[in-house]
Amino acid sequence: AGEEARERILSERKLKLMENKPLVIAGKLVDGKNFSTEGWKGKVVLVDFWATWCRPCLAELPRVKKAYANFHSKGLEVLGVSNDYGADNVTQFLNQNREMTWPQLFDATAAAQQQWNPVTSGLGIINLPTMFLIDKKGIVRSVTARDNFEEMIPKLIAE
Repeated sequence: AGEEARERILSERKLKLMENKPLVIAGKLVDGKNFSTEGWKGKVVLVDFWATWCRPCLAELPRVKKAYANFHSKGLEVLGVSNDYGADNVTQFLNQNREMTWPQLFDATAAAQQQWNPVTSGLGIINLPTMFLIDKKGIVRSVTARDNFEEMIPKLIAE
């Protein structure tokens, strides 16, 4: 248990250090095309690190869908970073949740090895779901956005 606690503390510390610094998230989409948040300057970006097998992630999706529905036209973009172990799981899930029209990063190589998306692990994230909020200038404003993204999004859009 000590090792787990140490890992969690290091992860939280690493994530906190990302706040108020620029961050571009780039990777492969479910269809294998490259994607980067670089093109979303001027938008507020909610990044949702999730997986279809993660119950708490699924429990948060209605909140994310609602925020997207309410604020997409005002300048919110959402990026999903899927940590699933098969593209089929993601594709099937998205077919059943058609209002999730935002891009989903998915890494087939990592998935084949039963590993999380390298974007997720590369950022030091060890718990799902984790949500980031990035402001219009591309600066990470929160690495714990899961707690309060509903109130943060309108403020960031207004900036």
